[in-house]
Amino acid sequence: MVTVQKSKINNRDNVKPFSRSSLAMTVALCFAVLLWNDMRYRTWLIDNELDDLEQDKGKILQWKGAKRPKEAVEHQIAAFNSAGVHLQQIVESTKTMNDIDSSVANDSQNKKTKKKKLWESIPPTPIALMDTKDPFIQKRHICIQGIREKHERSFQEVIGANVSYILLVDPAYHKNVGDHMLTRAEMDLMQRKDGWPFPPDECNYVQAIEHVLPNCSKVIVQPPQNGKNDPSSTKMALWHAGGNWGDLYGAIHKNRAPSFKLLLEHGYKIVGLPQSLHFGSTDAKDQDAQLIKENVELGLGLQTEAGLSLDSKDGIDLAKSRLSFMWRELESFEEAEKLYPYATNLAVPDIAFQLGPFAPIRKHPDKLVDIILFLRKDKESTVKKLRRNADAIQGLLPRPELTYKVVDWNDRLDIFGTHGDPYFTDTAIELLSLGKVVVCDRLHAAILSYLVGIPFVYIDQVTGKATKVLRVAFDGLDGCDEGQEALWAKADSLQDALHQAVAMMDKYGLGYGDHRSGPIATFT
Repeated sequence: MVTVQKSKINNRDNVKPFSRSSLAMTVALCFAVLLWNDMRYRTWLIDNELDDLEQDKGKILQWKGAKRPKEAVEHQIAAFNSAGVHLQQIVESTKTMNDIDSSVANDSQNKKTKKKKLWESIPPTPIALMDTKDPFIQKRHICIQGIREKHERSFQEVIGANVSYILLVDPAYHKNVGDHMLTRAEMDLMQRKDGWPFPPDECNYVQAIEHVLPNCSKVIVQPPQNGKNDPSSTKMALWHAGGNWGDLYGAIHKNRAPSFKLLLEHGYKIVGLPQSLHFGSTDAKDQDAQLIKENVELGLGLQTEAGLSLDSKDGIDLAKSRLSFMWRELESFEEAEKLYPYATNLAVPDIAFQLGPFAPIRKHPDKLVDIILFLRKDKESTVKKLRRNADAIQGLLPRPELTYKVVDWNDRLDIFGTHGDPYFTDTAIELLSLGKVVVCDRLHAAILSYLVGIPFVYIDQVTGKATKVLRVAFDGLDGCDEGQEALWAKADSLQDALHQAVAMMDKYGLGYGDHRSGPIATFT
C-alpha cells in the first residue's frame, strides 16, 4: 500500500503563489515569441527580397512591420530585459533596428519624393529584330527569334488560342530588376498573342512588394469582370516565372499549393511560367510534392469522386488538361516529371527572352569603364566575399591599367539619381552599358546583356542556374550555344572571368581606357 505524504500536498504554505513578477515574465515571454516571429518575417523580406539592403538602408517604409522607431524597440527590449527576457541578440541578428532607424530618418524625404506607381514606370523601348549591321549582334537576334518560336510552340501546346480571361498570379514588382524583367516579359508575351485578352488581371501573394495589387485569394473566388466570363473559352491563371520553386525562397513558394486548389475549384486552367526547381532538403522536396498533389486532388474534386485520384489514369488525364508546369532548366524538368507526373511538364526557355532586343544606352561618358563587375551579394553568390575587396579584385586584373566598377541592380539608383523608380527601366540597360564587357553572376544581368548586345562573361551562382537556363534557351538552335560567335562566355571563377573579358577586348580591338573606340557597333 502506497502512503501519500499529505503534508507535502495539502500544506498551502509550501505552494508558491503565482506572483505578479511571474505573470509579468509570462506575458513578456509571449511578447518575445510574437516579436521573434515578426522579426523572422522581416528577416525574410530583407534577406530574400532586398539583397542590396546594406547599401540601401532606410528605404523600406513600405515593408510590413518596418515603421517602428528604433527608440520604441529599445524601450520594449528594456522592459523585457527587466523581466529576464533578453532579446537584444535577436534584434541585432535581424539588422532591423538600424534599418528602422534609417527609414524613420528618411520618412520626411520619402514623403517629398513619392515613389512612382507601376503605371508610371516606363520600361525600355526595344529595337526591331535584325535592326543592326553588327554580325555578332545579328547572330544574337537570330537566336532570340528562335527562342521566341520555342515559346510560341509551348504556349500553343498547353493553352491554345481560345482564351477569354487571364489572371497573372503573384507577379514581381520590387527592386530586384531581374524579377521585374520577368513581369514585363510576361506582359510582352501576352500582348503579342493574337486573341488573348490584354492587359491581364493581376493579383498578389508576396512579390508585389509595393502592395498595389489585390490579394490573390480574394481575386480568384470572384467571377471575372467586364464581360470576360465566357463559359465556352478558357479562363487562364499564369503563375509568375522565376527561380523560386522550392525552399530557396520558401515564403514565395508556400503559396503555390493552396493557390492550385483554389484556382482549380474556380474553373481555372493553370500554367506555371518557366521556373527553376531547387530544394536543399530531400525531405522538404517530398513533403512539398505530397502537399501539391493533395491540393490538386482537392481542387479537381477527385477525393470526392469514387475511384478517381491522381494515381488513376482518368485522374491524371484530367489533371494534365488543367495543370501545366514550364521549366527553364532541363534538370528541373526531369525532376518535375518525377514529382508531378500528373501535370503537363515542359522545358521552356526563360521568359525574359520575350524582352527587347535593345540598344546600349550611354548618356554619361564620364562614368564609363572597361569592365562592369555585376555581382550579387546574397546567399546565391559564390564570389560574395571578393566583391567588397577592392585589393583582391585589383590583384585579379590581368592588366593594372584596366578600369572597372562593381555594381548590382540598385546601384543605378545612386549612379543615375533615379531613386523614385526601382523597376526595369532604361537605367538597368544604362548600368550594364557602362562597361565594354560585363562580368556577372546574375542570370538576368547575363540575359539583359545578351538582349542589349553587350559582350559578357558569366559566373554561375550556387545552383548553376545561368548555365542550365542558357542550355535550354539555346538547345536545338544552330550555333546559339557557341559563345564565341555572339561575344559571350562562361567562367569558372572571378579571376577566369576577368581574363576572358580582357581576351575579348584584345580580340575585338576594344582597347583600354578609350571608351569610345572599337569596331563593334555596340561600342561606337
